Amino acid sequence: MPKQSNIVSFEDARRSARRRNGASSAAVPGTSRLTSAIEDAPPEPQPSQQLTTSLGSRHEQAKRRRNKARASRKFDAAYGSSTPSAPVEGAPRAAVYEGKMGARHRKAAAALQSGAASVQSFATGVMGSIHLPDFKRMPRKTIRTLLTIGCVFMLCFMMYTPAQQYYKQMRERDRLAAEYEAVLDRNDALAASVDSLQSHSGIEDKAHSEYGMVKEGEQAGSVSGIDVVGDSDFTANVVPGGVPAPDTWYSGFLDVFFLYAR
Repeated sequence: MPKQSNIVSFEDARRSARRRNGASSAAVPGTSRLTSAIEDAPPEPQPSQQLTTSLGSRHEQAKRRRNKARASRKFDAAYGSSTPSAPVEGAPRAAVYEGKMGARHRKAAAALQSGAASVQSFATGVMGSIHLPDFKRMPRKTIRTLLTIGCVFMLCFMMYTPAQQYYKQMRERDRLAAEYEAVLDRNDALAASVDSLQSHSGIEDKAHSEYGMVKEGEQAGSVSGIDVVGDSDFTANVVPGGVPAPDTWYSGFLDVFFLYAR
């Protein structure tokens, strides 16, 4: 014979209560309201359901702890642990030094301090020997004169480089003009020489002067002891940059002042 259990579920209790209330609903007023309230109440969880819920929550908590421990191990492996680890036997230990300087360190620090003190004293002495004039006690005319001289000096200093460039360009333009004139003179001399060699008299003069040739009935002679300087018709070639700039009344001073090299 199967053993009966004393545990009654909520559904069985509600059915039995419904049967009992159906029989006595006519005699007792308000029974229908109590029955409807019991029917509308939510079902209570069974012991098996409570055990399943508790086991599920414990499983979730254990799973969270495992995940947290795994994440902590990964963080310690990547960035190091924040808690000091126990020393391993046989492993090298970090050296701990006492915060005191040795004899050599003290000598080096004393030498540095003495050098810095000497440099500071020298700078203080140099700065103390410089005395700026007291402009409050000077007359206004002197102050105006000094300011004017200073302004003129600054203006000359600022305008020196542009003036130097302009002067060099001007001198180079004069030099190119002189070189062009030399080329024109050479061309004129060559044209005159060509014209003279195209005539009979010009050829005879060239033969007499350069080759010593004479015509029939003429005799050639050599004279010594007399220096005769004659102008040559030949003009040398004009090399670019070989003609210097012409001298002017200001070139002797400004060439040196503006550092113009001829």
